[in-house]
Amino acid sequence: MSQREFSSLLTDVIESGEAIARYVEGKSLETYLANTLLRDGVERRFTIIGEALAQARKLKPDFALRTARGAIGFRNVLIHGYSEIDHQEVWRIIHEDLPLLLDEVRLLLGPSPA
Repeated sequence: MSQREFSSLLTDVIESGEAIARYVEGKSLETYLANTLLRDGVERRFTIIGEALAQARKLKPDFALRTARGAIGFRNVLIHGYSEIDHQEVWRIIHEDLPLLLDEVRLLLGPSPA
């Protein structure tokens, strides 16, 4: 396993998290609930985040973030329990949990090259 491969997975997390933030920027919960396409995009990006973190843990078994386990579990809910998704909980995760995860991953990646 290379550090580049691991960093690439973490970069995928950042890119998907930032995409989610762009998708919901300026939107209300009501708009989110009413827009299937928006929800589909958000859920897809969350599955990418969860899968990237799961792969990162396979590459580095000692890899642990406080929020990674929850993100991986959330990915499993989206993939396997898709018929029971609580969209209000997804909205909460977007606004409360996702920023914390992105902060943790950014710290791991370190400063971007200039």
